[in-house]
Amino acid sequence: MDNEKTLESVPSATQEKIKVESINVIVEEIGGKPYYELRYRVVGDDFCHIGYGSYCLDYVLDWKKQYFEVVPHETKQRKEMKWIPTIERLPDQREFIESYVRSAYAAEFLVTIEGADKATTLYYSQTGVWFDEQGEPYKVVAWMPLPERYKG
Repeated sequence: MDNEKTLESVPSATQEKIKVESINVIVEEIGGKPYYELRYRVVGDDFCHIGYGSYCLDYVLDWKKQYFEVVPHETKQRKEMKWIPTIERLPDQREFIESYVRSAYAAEFLVTIEGADKATTLYYSQTGVWFDEQGEPYKVVAWMPLPERYKG
């Protein structure tokens, strides 16, 4: 096929659709004719792919429908901000040090206390105790690092 150019192989019909955060048709001129390609960001990638190209726009639009699924975008910070049940694990040495440096008082984390309706912050000691500013201990069921402060 003289007028066909495909930059990536097309998945077989039995393969699962490629999950992407965004996908757009882009066009460039090659040999005086418009050439269409898909620019897409696969979920979790920090870069865009360009491929599935053809001189025929209908082919590219069909490939977009057939082989790709757009899923809601999550920011990197939001992906990292997942609750960690305490039965799975407690903060490791790196997380403890990073949280301690940020607080300058003790290692501070966002937590869910057993029986509580809202999240709060508590301090964590490497002995496995979660406590408040008065030193009162709490039973924590899940935790996560604090987000970065707003730097506006």
